[in-house]
Amino acid sequence: MNPALLGSAWVTGGAEALAGFVLTGGFSSAVLMARFDYLSDAELAAILTYVRDAFGAQAGAVSVEDVARARAQFPATPAGAAN
Repeated sequence: MNPALLGSAWVTGGAEALAGFVLTGGFSSAVLMARFDYLSDAELAAILTYVRDAFGAQAGAVSVEDVARARAQFPATPAGAAN
């Protein structure tokens, strides 16, 4: 089971770190989450802004630029490859 979102350091922390976490499906094998790298930067920014508004005590919006910077840090996984 993944940790709760409410007050989570992932939600309240840096927008780029949150975007990178969601794009890659987590940063360790202990996290069982699908990658969301198929979403556009705008789609992911909107979803993460909602999550931060709902669970991050007004942690602030995630911009398209935040997501683009996070995406640039992590290579895409070819279709069918394991996380």
